[in-house]
Amino acid sequence: MEKTIGKKLYELRKQSGFTQDYVAEKLGVSAQAVSKWENDIACPDIMTLPNIANLYDITIDELFKSDNVQSKVKYEKTEKINENELLVRVYVDSANGDNVKVSVPYPIVKEMANVGKSISSVVSGVDLSGVDFETVFAMVEKGMLGEFVNVKSQNGDIVRVVVEK
Repeated sequence: MEKTIGKKLYELRKQSGFTQDYVAEKLGVSAQAVSKWENDIACPDIMTLPNIANLYDITIDELFKSDNVQSKVKYEKTEKINENELLVRVYVDSANGDNVKVSVPYPIVKEMANVGKSISSVVSGVDLSGVDFETVFAMVEKGMLGEFVNVKSQNGDIVRVVVEK
């Protein structure tokens, strides 16, 4: 039987020696919200997930990863990267059977982020607002390429973001 997100949050908090009040204060939520998460009554807001991951020194993928399945997010470190040769590929397999595949030159995605525009405006109908592209940019600058995001949304859509040559 797989652990729920609530059970994982409870275990992470206990392993870290934190109280619900401490977690609530660090995340800017109420202790009641933390209790509801841990008891699977409610789920954390998607915008809170990076803060939860930082608090417990894990990745968001580790939070959602099944205990008996390896993470599907993969990347590799390369020596030198010419950003002008890179593409950001977004793959969406929607729950209703639609498949969306979009490739956008990396410099354009980066510039869009710099001017506050979301790549979601290019990928019509797909909400990528929860994707932390700043972290992706930082990893690419350190020489890493590959699949950075692989998530299944609440409505069953599978979204993958890949940076490659």
